[in-house]
Amino acid sequence: MTTEALYNLSYEEKIDLAMDEGTPAETLAVLAKDIDPHIREAVAKNENTPADILATLARENDKYIRAAVARNENTPADILAMLAQEKDEYIRAAVASNPNVSNERLAIFAKDEIWWVRMGVAGNRNTSAETLAMLANDENYEVRHVVAGNKNAPIETLVMFSKDNDGSIREAVASNSNTPLKILFQLANDKDTFVRWAVARNENAPAEILAQLAEDEEADIRYTITTNLNTSYNTLIMLSKDADEQVSKRAEEIIKERLSKNKSHIEK
Repeated sequence: MTTEALYNLSYEEKIDLAMDEGTPAETLAVLAKDIDPHIREAVAKNENTPADILATLARENDKYIRAAVARNENTPADILAMLAQEKDEYIRAAVASNPNVSNERLAIFAKDEIWWVRMGVAGNRNTSAETLAMLANDENYEVRHVVAGNKNAPIETLVMFSKDNDGSIREAVASNSNTPLKILFQLANDKDTFVRWAVARNENAPAEILAQLAEDEEADIRYTITTNLNTSYNTLIMLSKDADEQVSKRAEEIIKERLSKNKSHIEK
């Protein structure tokens, strides 16, 4: 598509192109110079936008465009380092959430005066266990909550949070796929329904815990047990006879799906 043809497109068409990960780099380069900042921001958000285009967009006056560049995992390290120096906390928070930021920079951001910058560090999948352990004692609830759900959180931190007075913190631990089985067993007996529900959804919850939760008083939890891949066949049989029609129907569907997959596997 020619440059002139691109300029003649409607706003909606340009946005769609700018957001489409299949859009050619040449087209994105043209859209990155569009007069409308929303179009340029969409290009900055596109995960397939080339590094050189992102580097240009990082110098835009519009902070939302710079923040979009800061979040993009294609953004080069030197550009992230530049954006990390921004005074605007919105952009620093965006940089803090980017998994390509250095551990040294994350450690600095973990002490930022703005809590949502620290929260960006708490949720970053590459934040070190040491930094997460420090943030586990943050004064802000949101930061601690995000730490509890981070797969890199040290075991000691997860153990501490599993006993937190706040149910949402315990729920985050129950959802964490790296939470030790001993803690999952503990949380499976939690008084908070949402905590037990999170255990039921956990991809690492063993069949034994799921069998226990299959007898939970909450129908939503029993329903969730039917969808967990670790739920045993015997537990599904039991749930297929559940008093709640939605639970029993779903259990029957899952049983049929598993039997069909097993049959196909044997035939192959």
